[in-house]
Amino acid sequence: MHTTISGDAHSTYKEYIDKALENNMEIIGFSEHGYGMPASYLTDYCISNYRRMPKEINGLKIIYGVEANIMDLDGGLDLPDERLAKLDYVIASIHTPKNYDGTVENNTTAMINAIRSKKMNIISHPYAPYGLANFEEVYEEACKNDVLLELNISYLKKEFDYDHISLIKKMIEIVKKHDKKLIVNTDSHNLWELGDDSELEKYKDELGLTNDMIINNYPDELLEFLGVER
Repeated sequence: MHTTISGDAHSTYKEYIDKALENNMEIIGFSEHGYGMPASYLTDYCISNYRRMPKEINGLKIIYGVEANIMDLDGGLDLPDERLAKLDYVIASIHTPKNYDGTVENNTTAMINAIRSKKMNIISHPYAPYGLANFEEVYEEACKNDVLLELNISYLKKEFDYDHISLIKKMIEIVKKHDKKLIVNTDSHNLWELGDDSELEKYKDELGLTNDMIINNYPDELLEFLGVER
C-alpha cells in the first residue's frame, strides 16, 4: 500500500488501517516509494520514526517497508543501507532508469544484481513496461536467491502495448518449477483498492495461479520469510 507520503496516492495510514480492520485483515504492509521517485515525500526522518508507529492494532499486524528504486547497473537502491535496515521489508524494482541507459540488457543486469545484493525481499511488478528486460532471467534469479516475485493486481486492470499476461504466466510457471511461492497485492494507492482481488479472479485460471502459491495466504510463513516477529 502507498499513502500520501508516496506522492501519487490518496489515502492516509489511518484510513487504510480502519479499512483493514473493517475487512478483518490479519496483516498489512505500507510500502512507500523510495527517494528516487520524483513525487515521493519519504525521508530519513520518516523512516526513523516508524519505530513510534503502532505494530499492532486490535489484532491487525502492521509492517513498514519501502518500494525502493534500482538506480544503477550494480543493482544499488535509492535508500542507504542504514535506512533499509530499519524497515521490516524491502520491495525494489526499476521505475525510471536514473544512472544508466535503460536498454533491455542493462535493465536485466541491474535487476539481477539488485536481487543478488541480498538487500531486498521482493521484486515488484517484474514485467512492467518501463522496466523492459529479459524477464525470464530475472524470474530464475529471484527464485534461486529467495526473493519473492510480485503479482501486482493493478497491472491486470491496465491496457498495455505488450503482452504482460504472458509474462505473468511465465513468472508463475518458473515459480512453480522452483517450488516457490509468490506474493500478490493490489498495490493500493487508495483505500478503496485495499484487499480488492476481484480483477485477479478473472485471470486466475488463465494464469495458472493456485491459492497455495500465494505466500500472503499464509501469514506466519510470510512473516518468517521477512524475518518479522508475529
